[in-house]
Amino acid sequence: MSHPKSYLLMLALTITAMHLSPVESLTLASGSVIVVNVLPAYLTIHCWSNAGNDLGTQTVLDRFTWNASIVAGRKNEVYTCDLGEGGLHGRFSLFDVARDWNKDRCGFTNFRCYWQVKTDGIYQYFSKSQTFELQYRW
Repeated sequence: MSHPKSYLLMLALTITAMHLSPVESLTLASGSVIVVNVLPAYLTIHCWSNAGNDLGTQTVLDRFTWNASIVAGRKNEVYTCDLGEGGLHGRFSLFDVARDWNKDRCGFTNFRCYWQVKTDGIYQYFSKSQTFELQYRW
């Protein structure tokens, strides 16, 4: 099925489902956000969403992963993360439904958002180009 047809089909199914069930319970997609530490030391991560989901502070050598869902009727959910290691510190938006829930970045139904934390900044994986691209500098 072509992209415009599949988008229209998904939109029609979403609208139909919204009329048939309570909007708060309709999950449109679920997936994972994966933050990979490429730094040569432990990375401290504290992430939270604007919907009140606090993931706590984590100290990781390799990766930190959390699951997220996109629910119809819920405001645009954004996960913000404080990252730090040695003299590197910053606050970054690592999952924003409006920005990331698309075929070019994280995908749709079973989305996966991949991030790499490097000495020069934070990189996001783009599924369309199949490359990591610098999104944020420290």
